[in-house]
Amino acid sequence: MRYMRKSVFVPGLVVLIIGACLLGYGFKYAGDLDALIKASEWNVTWYRVIDSYGTWGDVIGRSTLPARFGRTTIVYDDVSEEFGFKATMTIELLRDDTVVFQTGSDDGIMLYVDGELVVNSWVLRGYTLNSPVHIPLKAGTHVLELWYYE
Repeated sequence: MRYMRKSVFVPGLVVLIIGACLLGYGFKYAGDLDALIKASEWNVTWYRVIDSYGTWGDVIGRSTLPARFGRTTIVYDDVSEEFGFKATMTIELLRDDTVVFQTGSDDGIMLYVDGELVVNSWVLRGYTLNSPVHIPLKAGTHVLELWYYE
């Protein structure tokens, strides 16, 4: 019985060490990203959606979202269905690099970088994580525009 505990302890310890290393790498990566891209927040105009194609109706308000936000923060004034938004944000890239954009939505989403459509998933669907998009960008300021509907 004592031998069995030791045989489980060593692999378990190895898994914990590997996990700690990966967690540390994740924190370093996030720090590197913050050092590369300067961004403040999204300026958002919220709309009522009038059909399943994502057609926008009246403006229901304006607000901001953090530069990095998730699905759970996409609510305006307790409206969580039949809404959409158009958000803009200017980022500053401190050196030439390829930036990876990861988007997901339930239902449609489109992302423009400097006026160029780079993500086009304006469709009625359940939550879907889109494939990452790799965009080479020059150092300097860039305008992001994000369209979304639920």
